[in-house]
Amino acid sequence: MQDEFLTTREAAALTKMSAAWYEKARWQKRGPPFLRKGRAVRYLRSELMNWWTENPDQ
Repeated sequence: MQDEFLTTREAAALTKMSAAWYEKARWQKRGPPFLRKGRAVRYLRSELMNWWTENPDQ
């Protein structure tokens, strides 16, 4: 599988969490790593899945 950038909605759907959870986690600086370019926020699929594996209680 090729690595790709995901939007907040795509990341939320993949992990079965809400987009609001991701927004709050970014604000609190406790969620998965993300990249910001201007107003766009993206999650690299491999980093996102790795973070979820390493932080199951989040």
